[in-house]
Amino acid sequence: MYDESSTADDERLLRERKPTSSNVDELRELMARTRQQRREWIHTKSPDATTILRRWPRLTDVTVMVSF
Repeated sequence: MYDESSTADDERLLRERKPTSSNVDELRELMARTRQQRREWIHTKSPDATTILRRWPRLTDVTVMVSF
């Protein structure tokens, strides 16, 4: 299970910050820490894609967020 208060802060930071060369590592860490919450929310609420991307906009920055 996740800590709801710290996850809410992480989620807010992910919405507010656009990826830049100086914060990509931080955003990757935030995405990793919030992964379980995203999975649980999608599984239990079954939101549509627009709702998911509105709440988790960093998911659209796949080329920046994916590490090869």
